[in-house]
Amino acid sequence: MPTPWAESADLVARFRALDSAGVVGDALVPSSPPPPATARLDTHGLVWSDLTALAKEALLWDMGLVRASTFPDDVAQVYTACAGTSNMGDSMASIAVSEAAFLASQANATVRACAGADGNYSRQENAHGMFLGKVVKCAVPLLPDTTTPNSYASMWAQDGLDATTVPDPRLWRHEWHSIGFPSFLLYAIHTVPAQFAETAWGKCPSATSPGSLIVPCTVYKPSNYSSMVFSPPNVEWCLPRPSTAMDAWLAAIHDAKTHRDTPDPASCCWG
Repeated sequence: MPTPWAESADLVARFRALDSAGVVGDALVPSSPPPPATARLDTHGLVWSDLTALAKEALLWDMGLVRASTFPDDVAQVYTACAGTSNMGDSMASIAVSEAAFLASQANATVRACAGADGNYSRQENAHGMFLGKVVKCAVPLLPDTTTPNSYASMWAQDGLDATTVPDPRLWRHEWHSIGFPSFLLYAIHTVPAQFAETAWGKCPSATSPGSLIVPCTVYKPSNYSSMVFSPPNVEWCLPRPSTAMDAWLAAIHDAKTHRDTPDPASCCWG
């Protein structure tokens, strides 16, 4: 694996590491936070403008709020597997599908080794969504194909980015119809950076603009598409559990803001 992030969906940790390194995020983020994010910021005494672009990306990811189109304010709710008897799902950090799980999902699954920033990484070559849908760890509501169009990129991939490039999560549709074999519909979260273009399935991106993590998700409450949607057996879907890592980052932002806004007694008065 090229980097510790090759099969990691812990984008909160990744965005914070980038932020700490002084990297400036260039991904598309909403002009104002979605209501669930506003409520969480309120609990920390923060507003959207208190956060850097990377902190905004991290908060959205932590809450399963992923861009669904080219419009920054168009975000969709991602659901994760309900954890135990609680009404909360697993953390978004846990939703990546490993290469081992991808290959085990079907007998004829194959990957292509591609050159990444720090070594080779794998991208889907051959796979059928009917089988892949049964090993996914997330679900997405049915989205309009006019704004979340069909993608002919891979449905699964490891990450090959370098340590200073910012992932930009976005949902794409993967729908395929066949005569004599089941059709399928699933979504995938593509994290290709804003400055790169996604690459077609079965191919490798240029080594100078390597590919990034792709996380497949099934369809949440597929309605009349149910015959095309395949999901893990006996799994219910819930809102993702907020992470302690994101809460710690928000607390640190609040502490820095409080310190910045508090006058220094030594400089405020004349003796």
